[in-house]
Amino acid sequence: MEFIHPSVRSKIIDNSITFVTAQGITQLYLVFTSDTGPDNKITRITSPSEWIFHYGNPNMRKHGQAAYNALNWLNSHGGIFALRVMPDDAGFSHAIVNIQSKESQKNVLDVNGDVAVVPNVTLRTVAAFSDDANVTEAALETFVKTAKPKTVDGFKNHMLFAAYPKGRGKAYDNLGFIMTLNDTLNATYPFRLYNFEVVKILDSGALQTIDGPFLVSMDPDAVSISQESMHIKYVVEKYGQYLNIIFNEEAYDALGEIVNPHVNPQVLDFFGGVTRVINELPETYFEPLTRKDEDVHLSLLDYEDSVATGAKNFVDTASEVEQAVVLVDNGNRLSEYETRLVTVENQKYVLNRFRAGAFQTAMDLVAKVSDSGGTYVLDSGELEVAMGEFDSAHAAYLAAEDTYNTTPALPIEDKQAAEDALKLAGDYAKGKLATMLSVMHKALDYARAIQDHMRALREMAARRRVRYYQARTDTHFFTLFDQLTA
Repeated sequence: MEFIHPSVRSKIIDNSITFVTAQGITQLYLVFTSDTGPDNKITRITSPSEWIFHYGNPNMRKHGQAAYNALNWLNSHGGIFALRVMPDDAGFSHAIVNIQSKESQKNVLDVNGDVAVVPNVTLRTVAAFSDDANVTEAALETFVKTAKPKTVDGFKNHMLFAAYPKGRGKAYDNLGFIMTLNDTLNATYPFRLYNFEVVKILDSGALQTIDGPFLVSMDPDAVSISQESMHIKYVVEKYGQYLNIIFNEEAYDALGEIVNPHVNPQVLDFFGGVTRVINELPETYFEPLTRKDEDVHLSLLDYEDSVATGAKNFVDTASEVEQAVVLVDNGNRLSEYETRLVTVENQKYVLNRFRAGAFQTAMDLVAKVSDSGGTYVLDSGELEVAMGEFDSAHAAYLAAEDTYNTTPALPIEDKQAAEDALKLAGDYAKGKLATMLSVMHKALDYARAIQDHMRALREMAARRRVRYYQARTDTHFFTLFDQLTA
């Protein structure tokens, strides 16, 4: 447009570069750090919401620019092969459901009204954690499935299952899970069912359900009407977004054998001893000791003077006294471990410092210190010397035996001399053999002592590595925990 009056005209030319938006075919490989998400494995991410769900919102101060770049890329419809990296000593937050048992006996009345002695079982549910066996999934699984010694107050440990998140790091410490018995399908399935919810602990301490509830069973063989597994591991890992499960079938079977060896453990409730009611009748079994039908949880029922009190043999996890006992057990195991460790360290000191005198060490059996350099000379210790002397004595005996065998019977004096020499060589060889055996026994005794210490150390290490807590397990709520710094 031309103006007839005086005017100023400007012309703008856009020379900026225009980027073409990726249409889902351009992939970015990104290595980064974050508080959450699968770690040390490549994960395909295709949308911003998926990124934020796995790895959280960007944090420039803590993790730099990578997350912002990722979200911009995803907003441009690109895809990402994401690799969250973590230090080697980072651990999985986790909680292990450990059901402890103690066995005794009690009096009940049999079919004739006479007193019968039957097993009495007390159960205590605790949350267990490992301080150092949580760096890898394999290590955590091995820890869960390795038998643990009894507690200081005589309870057996049955680590039933462990729950841990998809990735490592302390950011998952605010997760937990809640299990509650579900009795609505008692007439439909022969196994017990539980509602399993994944919760997040808010700053206020309140619990927010973020996944589930899922309907799960402790029975590894449990299947639904549609023939799909209802086992806790299968359901939580397939349909859940946060947790993985390690299930210990040996602990499950052992608990069933302790609580009631006459029924399938699938009908038992290890968490509360609640008996299934079908058609308004509680589930029973035939007890050989009383010769009548009894509640499937008979061993868990409290009896006084052969009469049921209506209570059950479950430790009150809200009791401060019971919680103190659990903490004492933790301290006792740590003390045993440290005591044994000091013993082994002292033994190592003996091996490295003592040369001869009041203590005869294994080092003296195989080597001596040279006169000049003060270093050990191999093949010069008591054992080597004794073996060398016996070898020489044995060779002399064989030579004397050969001489005796080749000496003619006449003259008789020569034969007698050869016989005397053979006897002398034999006695000398016997003496050297006795000396060698004595030294070998000394070496074996020391080796056995070392093995005993190492065996005890391994046992104490296994005992020390686990900690038990009772807090809030009375509501079957378990919080994940990871002491290692991520």
